[in-house]
Amino acid sequence: MLAGGHYSEYAVIALGVLRESGSTLPVEVWRRDEREEKHSWCEEIKHEGMACRRLSDYLDTDILAIADGKEMKVFTMLFSSFEEIIFIDADNMALQPPELLFESEAYKSTGVLLWNDYWHYDSVDWLYYVVSISDNASQALWNQTTYESGQIVWNKRTHWDALLLATYYNYHGPDLYYTLLNFGYAGWGDKDTFPLALHALNKHFSTVQAQPRDVWVNGQIGDRRAGMLQMEPGLGDGQPAAFFLHATTIKWSHRDFVCDGCLPIWHTESLSDAFSSRWEDANAELHAQLRSNLRILDVDMLQYMPTIAASSLSTPGNSSSVVGTPLDAEARRSMTVGDGGKVWVPSMGTEACLIDPP
Repeated sequence: MLAGGHYSEYAVIALGVLRESGSTLPVEVWRRDEREEKHSWCEEIKHEGMACRRLSDYLDTDILAIADGKEMKVFTMLFSSFEEIIFIDADNMALQPPELLFESEAYKSTGVLLWNDYWHYDSVDWLYYVVSISDNASQALWNQTTYESGQIVWNKRTHWDALLLATYYNYHGPDLYYTLLNFGYAGWGDKDTFPLALHALNKHFSTVQAQPRDVWVNGQIGDRRAGMLQMEPGLGDGQPAAFFLHATTIKWSHRDFVCDGCLPIWHTESLSDAFSSRWEDANAELHAQLRSNLRILDVDMLQYMPTIAASSLSTPGNSSSVVGTPLDAEARRSMTVGDGGKVWVPSMGTEACLIDPP
């Protein structure tokens, strides 16, 4: 998992839910460098079988054209100590133990398992020139959906060469490959560099057949998409169950929802700029619902968030950052449900919004 900046709080939630799913897999949480590490957090998560890793220990991260971290993802996979990897985005929650994926026939038969995104390719005319695949293979992509990299299962022993090529594509991604793959529409970034590298080297890989599904803010179907459900790769009989819940336009966190008077997150934003949560910004999506104390997230989403890996400064009355610390009833209501009761609004007075160290 790649965290840091404002993604640190999302990672805290995702890691807590990961352990709640029953997963016992060892975890590496990557950051760009020591400036993005919370005080004592890395030491505390060791007890949960998790370790903090720094990309700066392996390369000069200042040479990367970093905008929002998209090109750093592949480097965490490359430098990871694990031979077999399940990469999960920081704003992506595992609804089942991810280790089940290693036992799926889809993964074992090829060594790589990917999931589709919503959209079709929009620049396939360029692809066979760019990566030297045949004209026919490139044109066949017209009928294929793009891929999503919020979760990737990858065997480095069998697909090391493709991972190296994907690293090359991402290193030059912001200036070249991201735009060649996507003309600036939603999804611009690293996500299709992985299947592109696999196609270029004629490497076999598996794709989960079930398409992604939308998760909507309760009662707002049609204009309030909150996340994407990615399904299991045919692990059981009948209709596949949801395996991952990936935040899209709405990120679930106290800070994004209801911080009041918060400073920008250290290191990734200017301290001279103000930060406005959805609670504060009258033009923000969900502002009216938050101010009216209405339930924000659907019940189907709430069942996967009974606990949180509590950031030392992100939840009320909780000074521990140990993964899996249960949210008390008041804290859970403050993030997810109003029902006419009191909503807890963190403020600078409580230091509740200082997610990263000053």
